[in-house]
Amino acid sequence: MEVEVVVPCGAGPAEQSGAARDFGRALDPAHFDVVVVDALARIVVAPHLDAWRSVRPVVALVHELPGVADPSAAGRERPFELPLLRSDRLVAVSGHGKEVLLGKRVPSARVAVLPPGLDGLERRPEQPRAGGVLRVLCVAQWIPRKGILDLVRAWRREDRSGAVLTLVGETDADEVYAAEVREAAADPSILVRGPVDVVALAGLYASADLDR
Repeated sequence: MEVEVVVPCGAGPAEQSGAARDFGRALDPAHFDVVVVDALARIVVAPHLDAWRSVRPVVALVHELPGVADPSAAGRERPFELPLLRSDRLVAVSGHGKEVLLGKRVPSARVAVLPPGLDGLERRPEQPRAGGVLRVLCVAQWIPRKGILDLVRAWRREDRSGAVLTLVGETDADEVYAAEVREAAADPSILVRGPVDVVALAGLYASADLDR
């Protein structure tokens, strides 16, 4: 199987909107057997999805719908969301994600659930616990919609003796939010690692008893 990865522009809404017209002209779906689109690129692909579907099957990867994660954005997101929902198949990453799509009136037969993958990481054998410590790993960018602050606060509500929560990921995307997380995470049972390379990340996944 041959896969061609196309990155038409940056991830920002303004960049996607500006690139949408030329991208539609440049990509010919007839050159492929199937077109797979990421919902993160919804703005740049939305104007073209229905036309592409008339030529080749379209599969949409939907980690989450921004209009659901942020209800105040629902109206703004609707023109980009509807073409995604008309895709021939949609892939959710959890049962909850599937229920969201079903709630949007996507037929169940068109929705598949696949767990999130580890891009570029080689799976390692699980490592035994060190001294009986329960290791919990959270890998995510520190922005409000990722829920890092809620996780940390919930973690500290109970006695976590014998357990460690390790936080991995970009910490400076939102300085105000990051300051709140760091203040809440000031506890011996919480370890802030920040960004790590792929080798270290693979090791952390292998040593974790629970990851999210």
